[in-house]
Amino acid sequence: MDLTILQCNLNGSSFAHSLLPQIAAEMDADVLVISEQYRNRIDSGAGEDYSCTRVGSVTIVSVYLSPNNSAREYEDKLKVLEDVVRDLTGDVIKAGDFNARAIEWGMPTTNRRGRLILQMAVRLELEVVNDGNMTTYKRPGFGNSIPDITLATDRILTRLRGWKVIEDYTASDHQYIVFNLTNDATSRQRQSMRTTRWDIGRINRDEIKRQLRNVVIPSADLSQGRADRAEAERSANDLEKYLQGISEAAMPRKRYRQDRRQTYWWTQEIAEIRKACLRHRRLAGRERDPDEREAISREYKLARRLLRQTINSTKQRRWRRLEDEVESDLWGEGYKIVTRKLGAWNPPETKDADTLVRIVHDLFPTHQDRTDDTDMDNAVECPLFTVAELESAAAKLKPRKAPGPDRVPGELL
Repeated sequence: MDLTILQCNLNGSSFAHSLLPQIAAEMDADVLVISEQYRNRIDSGAGEDYSCTRVGSVTIVSVYLSPNNSAREYEDKLKVLEDVVRDLTGDVIKAGDFNARAIEWGMPTTNRRGRLILQMAVRLELEVVNDGNMTTYKRPGFGNSIPDITLATDRILTRLRGWKVIEDYTASDHQYIVFNLTNDATSRQRQSMRTTRWDIGRINRDEIKRQLRNVVIPSADLSQGRADRAEAERSANDLEKYLQGISEAAMPRKRYRQDRRQTYWWTQEIAEIRKACLRHRRLAGRERDPDEREAISREYKLARRLLRQTINSTKQRRWRRLEDEVESDLWGEGYKIVTRKLGAWNPPETKDADTLVRIVHDLFPTHQDRTDDTDMDNAVECPLFTVAELESAAAKLKPRKAPGPDRVPGELL
């Protein structure tokens, strides 16, 4: 199971909350680790300063420790977090805004809070995942910092890849972090499957005919009606390679593109205004002259206000369009949205014991144990199929269907 994890601090902003789904779609994120959220959700795995959930064999803990906590309060809350993580089973990813400084995650110095976190990490066998010294907190006139940290158990460090701070505009004072939790075996399997599929829509039939004329078709001597099992398997493998070679020559490889789903209200206009916000904020952060910085900050505030207004107006416009569509087409997009939220699952009916026994017997019938050893002396001879039967079976193949284990498309046959 490969996961893309987006770690974000919304700074309690409704604006950042609205923009988050689009950023998550652009990053193709599977899991969002949110701190300083705009809205609270009731969660059985949540405490005053943390929330945790389990994804497969990994528990992800989201943390926010306020900078307004006193030294004593901060230390007590860290102890609570340490007890929570210690009671968890399996691997752990602990991520969030800790409001602490340490050289280990890119800050020039280490303060008392940073030392407490590092000591806790040693006791819990956690490692700092942060890479580089790119700041995650940027606010013009207030300086830059790296309060957002990612910690993980050392056993899964080799599975955490691509950790980076994204530079896109987030509408929050924090820049978000994205990284991947990979499964090496699954990645290799997916890669091997993807390299052997072809684009059926661009098939070259003339090239297929040329290949059939010029390439020798592998065959086996089955004239006696029987053949050695190993010889039959070799013949089948040769034929499979032959068909794959024709596919390679007649069709281009299929390209896989990352599915970046946009939010329903996203437009090119909003994308351009978002770029302007990011540009103005960068200029304000780099400008040294106070007067120039003040002027750029005003432009940044205007762009930010325009972005908020454009998003809100686009949402309202799309909502009104959806209302009109529901009136004209009851089973249209509005129906699809509701059914996706509600789901179509119905609780199963309660069945009596006799019915359950019959169902299990029909699904898993009993039979004699089978072995790989075949008694050739008592084997029933099967007649060879004819060319007409082969053509009839090939004609029944439906187009644009997923190929079988041999990965040969049905259109080629």
